[in-house]
Amino acid sequence: MHVRIQCPGCFKRWLVPLTASGGVGRCRVCGSRFRLPTIASQVDETVIGWLVHSDHDDEDDDAMATATEAPVRQITHEPAAAPSLPPPEPAESPAPQPVAVAPEPATYDVADPPVAVDLSSRATLCVRSVNTAGVKLTFSAKMLKNDVFRASMPLRCLSCGTEDRDKLTARPIVWIDRSMNHVPPVGEIEQTHKLHVRDRGNATEVMALMLPIDELSPPFNLPMPYFVCTDCAAHVHVHGAVHTTPTGVDCEVMIPSSAYALRWIERVNGFMDGSAASLRAAVQKLDTPGWRAVPQNVRERLAAWFSFADQEQFLAYLPDSEFTARDAGYAGIIVTNQRLVYHKYSHSGALPLDAPGELQLACDGVFCDVTYTGGRVPKTLVRLRAPCAGELAQTLAQLKCPLQVAETDARLVRR
Repeated sequence: MHVRIQCPGCFKRWLVPLTASGGVGRCRVCGSRFRLPTIASQVDETVIGWLVHSDHDDEDDDAMATATEAPVRQITHEPAAAPSLPPPEPAESPAPQPVAVAPEPATYDVADPPVAVDLSSRATLCVRSVNTAGVKLTFSAKMLKNDVFRASMPLRCLSCGTEDRDKLTARPIVWIDRSMNHVPPVGEIEQTHKLHVRDRGNATEVMALMLPIDELSPPFNLPMPYFVCTDCAAHVHVHGAVHTTPTGVDCEVMIPSSAYALRWIERVNGFMDGSAASLRAAVQKLDTPGWRAVPQNVRERLAAWFSFADQEQFLAYLPDSEFTARDAGYAGIIVTNQRLVYHKYSHSGALPLDAPGELQLACDGVFCDVTYTGGRVPKTLVRLRAPCAGELAQTLAQLKCPLQVAETDARLVRR
């Protein structure tokens, strides 16, 4: 059996045998040597595992943060030696062995040893919903006081995933409380505080150069960067909000990319976290070429009339031609591997792909009315432009499902 670990030097992920747990490993890419975590510490030794959970005031938080300064440096992958590792064993004890040899279990000697804490009580990223708009995550507002957490988002484009530093720009998440007055527009704040990544070593360095957001009150004025590239910057934004709950104040953030949200929650909560496991299944639904081609604002509109079923994958969205390009997402057809979903004004529904019936396309050379003839009475679903009608016919043909476009009308679209 193997466990997944991450090199603290180059962030490369490796599969390591359980027999090597607690030993010393060497990365084959960058050559860094580091202690392999024990099985018991797999959950605790994540970004959140090194954060101090305190319900006290700021002065107490500052004192605790000082006590955990060494583990923080280790987690942010600075080049200094990780002081949280144990000192060398006495001469009579065997020295730690490379990964290839099963070592003796080692104990961690940290400044503030971990205590038995119920993980459900810790402040971690929580998945609230997954839909076409993205992944909605929440966490306690107290986490904004911790520099490690605020620099925990992966240093790559939130939309396309590129890691090219010359293309990446950091923007702060703007936490909006609806009760606040006279707050400038989110886009204006992002433009004022954005920062080009370029040769910055890591997200911590980028965050340190970003100015506080004076328009917001503490701790929401502390910058928490997310990253977009020049190709995606125009249509990708992270929306943040603040909500008061019976247990305190929570921050809510919508991540438009499910794959990016998964990477973030794995970095913070750990690979073994239940939220990460459930989100991996959601990524399989959303992370398809057709889905990545849909702009973020269109995805948000689709969320009003479409949600995924179990084991369902997105294939294509075809907009209704009676809506302008600026209104894309309000109406049209969505094709998945299980069904055809249509919506136009209050007229909406879904057709299983394995149900008997045909789609008739009444085309005038520019537009095509899509009509379903499988019921007692033919039903006109939406109106598509001719190229979109052709894409619909092609998609259904590739699926080889019982629901197909009538052959005579399909030829009209190909002309």
